[in-house]
Order: sequence, then structure tokens, then C-alpha cells
Amino acid sequence: MTGRHTSARLEAAGAEVSRVHIVDDVTIGYAGDGSRTSRGFSLQADIQKLGSKLDELRDVAVVVIDPISAYLGDNRFPQERRSSEPSRAIERTSRTHDTAIIGVSHLNKGGGAQALMRVTGSWRLLRRHARLTS
Repeated sequence: MTGRHTSARLEAAGAEVSRVHIVDDVTIGYAGDGSRTSRGFSLQADIQKLGSKLDELRDVAVVVIDPISAYLGDNRFPQERRSSEPSRAIERTSRTHDTAIIGVSHLNKGGGAQALMRVTGSWRLLRRHARLTS
């Protein structure tokens, strides 16, 4: 879902959309013709950029990353390293900026299994802070 669709839904729900900032991608440079070059946001590559944006916006109450598995970045790392490095960086950023950072994981469609076993992606990323709600 793009930021435009999310904004429309937030507005319909009565949100103060001027206070909502949606990151669809990250600018990585400009081509010779002046056009912007971008790529998707990655927690591994862009956590410092997120911190800079939080500094710029000031007094941000919450950051929602949905779904968190889409922003984990490079999959070449072993599973345990992939899950612990972004987790520590997220925790530091949250503490530094006094901002709640919520990573949303969606349940897969497989029925019958316990809810925790149905979380898609690297659910161990926030293993110490995870809580399933319905």
C-alpha cells in the first residue's frame, strides 16, 4: 500500500494527517538529468537516516513499520545476525529519540497452528518485545 492510500485511510478515520509522515523509499542520489534515484527503506541500511528524520521532526510519539519483514534488508546474513543487529539498532534509536517503534508482523494463512508460529518473516527480530494481539 502506498503512502497516498494510507493517508486517505487515516484521514477517513479522523487522524490529523499533517502529523503523519510516510516513508515509501529512500533517496540515494540524483542522475545526471536531475531525476531522483531511490530504493526501498531498509532497517539495516537506513536506521541512521530514520534517526535523522526523528531529529528533524522532533517529538515523534511512534514509528510503525508494517510489515517489519519487508524492511529487514540484506538476506545474506545468517538468520541470528539478521535478527539481532536490527533489533539492537531499533532499540537504541527508540531510546535515543524517546519514540515507540512498533514492528508489525502479519499472521500467515495457515490455520491450526498456535498464533506465534504463524507470524511471517523474522519474528525473532523483536523477540524480547513481542506481543501478539487480536
